[in-house]
Amino acid sequence: MAHWRSKADASPGSEAWQAWKDAARPFAAVWPVLLGWLEERPDMEAKSLFKRLQASGFGEFPDGQLRTLQRRVRVWRKQIVQQLVYGDDPQSTQAPIDESQLIPTEQNIEDAASRRLEI
Repeated sequence: MAHWRSKADASPGSEAWQAWKDAARPFAAVWPVLLGWLEERPDMEAKSLFKRLQASGFGEFPDGQLRTLQRRVRVWRKQIVQQLVYGDDPQSTQAPIDESQLIPTEQNIEDAASRRLEI
């Protein structure tokens, strides 16, 4: 049976569903290790990270999973950039723009000044 069929046939909470979720997240068990390496060297390419993981003995990771790791690393880097730019406030990246904020008023200027990054 094809892998996609086993997902479609599985209901949430069943053994088949859990097996599909685990297969879809091959790096879940080693993600804390990968995070440590990324924090050590945030500029490390995902391919180098993957080769290090394969050599480390934390499990078997076939070459076909490199693209999955590249996506995970890209998402991690995006989150880091958002934290650096917007801070820990998750609403700051999702808040819709209120057109009244585009008109310069004393309150808007004070709000903008309070959000400036200090470098």
